[in-house]
Amino acid sequence: MSDSPPATSELQGPVAARPPFDNPDADIILRSSDNVDLRVFRVILSLVSPIFKDMFSLPQPRSANGEPLSVDLPIIPVTETSSTLENLLLYCYPGGVPQVSNLESASVILEAAIKYDMGPVHRLIGNTLLRFAESDPLSVYAIFSRYGWRDEMQVAARRALELKGLGRPSLFVPEFKYTTVAEYHRLLSYHFHCGVAAQNAGDDLASTCDLYTGCSMSQCHSKFVTVTGGSQKNCSKWWTTYLDESRKELFLRPCGSTLMEPEIFGAALTKASECSSCRTLAPVALTKIRTLYAVRVQEAVDKVKLDFDL
Repeated sequence: MSDSPPATSELQGPVAARPPFDNPDADIILRSSDNVDLRVFRVILSLVSPIFKDMFSLPQPRSANGEPLSVDLPIIPVTETSSTLENLLLYCYPGGVPQVSNLESASVILEAAIKYDMGPVHRLIGNTLLRFAESDPLSVYAIFSRYGWRDEMQVAARRALELKGLGRPSLFVPEFKYTTVAEYHRLLSYHFHCGVAAQNAGDDLASTCDLYTGCSMSQCHSKFVTVTGGSQKNCSKWWTTYLDESRKELFLRPCGSTLMEPEIFGAALTKASECSSCRTLAPVALTKIRTLYAVRVQEAVDKVKLDFDL
């Protein structure tokens, strides 16, 4: 089922919804804001929504002499469009498969589910929203912060680490209207502390990986690097170049994939090419080192959590 509602005309009046919301055995009609009648079953909506359950218990309209009005089924007008209603109800129906193709639709559906207090399907819709966290983490974070969904905010915040320089004015999404300054500050604080953790993740690589210490040429040595236990190693220039450049980038974009960026890799190899010994050693060694480094970064960042006490 697509997000687009059936074609309607103001002159033709309400039109029937598409399957499965055209079932003749249904016992109530929800009329959407775009004039589509969705035939549904009270029992299903009553189980997932106390709001609808209360609606269904209201007295039905009667004529002037007190007789029930002659209508095929009770009709409840709602403010949602037919596409929003269809997908919302598909989350409620057994075997329903909503077709939500974009973040805006998912957000509107979640808003409707919360409006009608559909607790049993909140998380299902939340999982749909999380599908968009990789491509648009800031918007997803803002939407979840609106409802205080901490676990989902953490997932979206983790995805936002892929964004370089979070906090720049250019990184704006319309969904920020759903969040507060406090929630945005919480995200920036998380990003900062992840940046620090990612920078520190490579501090003891010299104590566990000797691949870059094989050069014996004095002109290739760069500086002593302190390793675990307080000892020092004299490291090659290409390694310290890679470490220095990666630390700068990891603070801006604290995730393991940052270490796979060709610019950082290339700068180290350019430095290695200045040494006849390192120019053959460095490419293989650096490939192995950055894989280990990326794992260390991910482990360090995973220990940092959104601080909900701020």
